[in-house]
Amino acid sequence: GLSYDCALDSLFLTSVAGSTPSVQRGIVFRIALRPSVQVASTLTDVDMFAVASVGKSNQLALLLASARSADIMQINLDAQGNFPANTRPTPLISIAGRGPDGNDRARKIDVGTNGTLIVRGTRFAYNLAQPSSQEQATRYIFAFDANAQSYQFQRWTK
Repeated sequence: GLSYDCALDSLFLTSVAGSTPSVQRGIVFRIALRPSVQVASTLTDVDMFAVASVGKSNQLALLLASARSADIMQINLDAQGNFPANTRPTPLISIAGRGPDGNDRARKIDVGTNGTLIVRGTRFAYNLAQPSSQEQATRYIFAFDANAQSYQFQRWTK
């Protein structure tokens, strides 16, 4: 996954390279683009596909889609936009059991201006291979409920 955060002028990039069926060796990178391009922070030993940055209540956070489950995770970033030491992503929402097959994995996360999350998922074939680019993703729509302070599943569409 790849996401640009304009407030941090940074790219967030995910990789599952080196992972095995039993061991997660993936990395999420924060690549700062100014004053020079450099890896500013990493989150190690996590297998994630999609990534999106969000700011809520003066707190920067990153949304990450697990490559191993249908969960979308969240991790809060520090004031500089880096991964705090000894912090792990926590489950936020899930697309498990939803959609046409009930077994999709999130490949892309879009954050709407109104707080809506649109998660694009594709069929999971029990491997880390990308599905055909011809296969249409299922869109899972979650709305933020301000009273409950959580995302609520609305619907899925093809």
